[in-house]
Formats: sequence, C-alpha cells, structure tokens
Amino acid sequence: MDTDARLFLLRGVAYQNTKNSDAAIADLTRALTIDPSLAMAYSWRGIALSAKGENDLALADFSKAIEYNPQDAQAFYNRGVVYYFRRTIS
Repeated sequence: MDTDARLFLLRGVAYQNTKNSDAAIADLTRALTIDPSLAMAYSWRGIALSAKGENDLALADFSKAIEYNPQDAQAFYNRGVVYYFRRTIS
C-alpha cells in the first residue's frame, strides 16, 4: 500500500469517526486516486456515503471493496444493511 494512500485512508477514517462525512469522502477518494485497489478505502467511503443517504453510491463502494477483498466480512455486512434499509424505506 502506498504510504500517501494510507495517510489519506487513516485521516478519512478519523473524519468519519467524528461524523464529518464530507471530509471523509474527500480523503478516501484521494486515497483511491493514489491506490485504486485499496479495499478498505472503498469500504469506509461506503460508510460515509451511507451516512449521507447516498445509498446507491455506498452500495457501489461496498461491492468494490468486496471485489478487491472477498474476505471483508464488514463490507458484506454493510452492503446488506444498506440493501435492507433501502428496501424497508421504499
């Protein structure tokens, strides 16, 4: 993993943990620009997008995280939660 990508990933996670989804999305997107195969960045960006109600984009990111890391149980879980709530709300 590229060091710069990791730094943007970690800062994006910190932003999301403080409920600053916009800043999180910006940093996680920057991490993915540097390293497009960074599964964890897709997963965290999916969380941030979901927090903003951007469920279609969140689903795409969770699916991409799973594509790059099929062992990522959290991405499967998060994708399922978004599908569940999307169906329940509709």
